[in-house]
Amino acid sequence: MEIEVTYIATLEEYYAADEGFRAALKKGSVDLYVQLALIIIAVAFAAIGQYFLGGVIAIVAFLIHQGYVKRWIVRRNFNHIANAGIAETLVFSDNHIVYKCGQVDEVIPWDDYAAYLETEQLLMLFYDSSDHYAIVPKRTLDEASLGNLRGLLSRKLANYGEYNV
Repeated sequence: MEIEVTYIATLEEYYAADEGFRAALKKGSVDLYVQLALIIIAVAFAAIGQYFLGGVIAIVAFLIHQGYVKRWIVRRNFNHIANAGIAETLVFSDNHIVYKCGQVDEVIPWDDYAAYLETEQLLMLFYDSSDHYAIVPKRTLDEASLGNLRGLLSRKLANYGEYNV
């Protein structure tokens, strides 16, 4: 059985992937600690009369809190992806995954992937022993194909949400 998925990944899907990844890692608490530390530092600078520096640090804490920094990082990385805006095709089978994009036609063994994660909008495939991942937008699959792909992924890869705990 082969499942073929063709798509052009969007910036919004990369935002969703970043949010799903952070949620799986439970990294939201790290952001909170950074924000609290920055606020304390900002208050300390303001207390000693360094209002400008304290204000700048407070603004940075606010930007982190609002998620602007994370979105800026994702957008910056997206703009540097060589295949952004080009149709990509993934063909999933029991033996391997075939990746096609432009002139690239690559056969990737399942062993190159460690786990998968499902979010509301996408499926994410994590490369072995790293935090790098490939995305598969669910919008490109009908219910039957999505069910078949879920089954294949659960047989071949660990669930990142359970594996990462």
